[in-house]
Amino acid sequence: MRWLWKKGVRFYRLCERIAAAIGALKVMAIILGGVLLVLAAIALVAALVLGYAVDSLGLLKLGLFVLAAVLAVAGFAFIGVGIKTRSSTHAPAAASALEPSTVRPPELLGFFSLSVLSGDLYMMTLTIKSTLLADLVNPLVNLTMPKNASIFRPCDHNGIERKLGDVKSKGQEWLWTYDQPLIRTKAETEFYFHVERQRSLGAIPVRVEVVHTDLPDGSWVYEAVLGLPAAQQGHVDDLSVEIDREDWDNYKWKARILEIRVKVTNQTDKRKKMTSFAVIVHGGPNTDVSSTGDIELLREVERRKQNHPLLEGVSIIEPDDFARGWMVFPFPWTPDPGPSRYSFIVRDELNIDYAAQGGSALPLPEVDEPASPSEPSEAENVVAELDDIGIYIIRTQREVESKARLDSDFVAGPFAPPPPGVGGRFGPFSNEEARRGFERLRELGVIERESFDTERALTRYRWTDLGRIVAERL
Repeated sequence: MRWLWKKGVRFYRLCERIAAAIGALKVMAIILGGVLLVLAAIALVAALVLGYAVDSLGLLKLGLFVLAAVLAVAGFAFIGVGIKTRSSTHAPAAASALEPSTVRPPELLGFFSLSVLSGDLYMMTLTIKSTLLADLVNPLVNLTMPKNASIFRPCDHNGIERKLGDVKSKGQEWLWTYDQPLIRTKAETEFYFHVERQRSLGAIPVRVEVVHTDLPDGSWVYEAVLGLPAAQQGHVDDLSVEIDREDWDNYKWKARILEIRVKVTNQTDKRKKMTSFAVIVHGGPNTDVSSTGDIELLREVERRKQNHPLLEGVSIIEPDDFARGWMVFPFPWTPDPGPSRYSFIVRDELNIDYAAQGGSALPLPEVDEPASPSEPSEAENVVAELDDIGIYIIRTQREVESKARLDSDFVAGPFAPPPPGVGGRFGPFSNEEARRGFERLRELGVIERESFDTERALTRYRWTDLGRIVAERL
């Protein structure tokens, strides 16, 4: 009986696949399923009539019963697939408007990675992870790549090209199709490709689709934009992007907020301009939830931005210099624990993209601070020697500078201690304590004199290179 049940389930799955093959004709699948059910009913009635009329035709009666069962299973499979495909076609796409607790997590997760082999030749890795309750048997995998890639061929993990699936021309894209024998649940399935494309064309948009009747709507799609990694064999990119700090935080089941500190180094002998920034989460939603109009979430994002010196406030990087600052990105809330893999992309004035990889599963680059006199050890020693008034002065000035960058109407006062001989309060401290605090910061090399107000006998200060590093560490 168990063997018969397994055979029946396997036959039902086969009928579903046949129905999915004509999935574009939804009504036809339903009609064909109805015809099969009618034939099954006719076969069943014929078997019953023969059973009462003739006693000697046992084998024929058994055959009619089997035929009726087969036709009934096929009919229900065709009708089920037809109704499922039809309802998924006409259902409104309102999943993003649901509460986070009602949103179903994705059945498949995917992400891409890109590594340099030589010059403009890369190895691209596609990883698909299944969270389904059962394995996917014989799913169809489709992958599209811009046609301006002169080479797009499958290979193995060692970079040796092999015959795997078919690569065809489709409009302005290459289309790779492959009948994958099995995508195991709770496991990662990887595919490897050789890609040759000029670096001047910038980031590479890619799209993967997995088609199977066990998936919702019959398919799963994942899109990404791959930033180009640093080239090898003596080639040096104009900009180097590094992520040296990151923090993921779930905010009230409304969003996941990513805060990263990024260092962008100009490796040329000319000025470079950063024109835009972007972040792409691999295997997760990339929707900008700040566009939903949630005032509470927008305020939380702005509050976090004001707590850091932002990279967005810097656009020009001098030759052989660097810019370091924070970026804050909100994403749709998901129940997945822990950080996600992501790529942070910087675009320059030539529309060339430079990327850095982040996430707990990826190694982060070491923090490379400038040379003397701003060695990391010196900055750490200065931080250890700061008292409460020094910490208060540094943090207050950082908040003022951040607010001035965000609000064009905000006018920041001079970075200076209270006038001499004037009593009162400097925040939680007295004016006399504040004057001593500024003098101590000058002795430690955190600030230096910028100008002198002759009318008020007041010295104005600015950050030193060491001071900027100390301020970032608080």
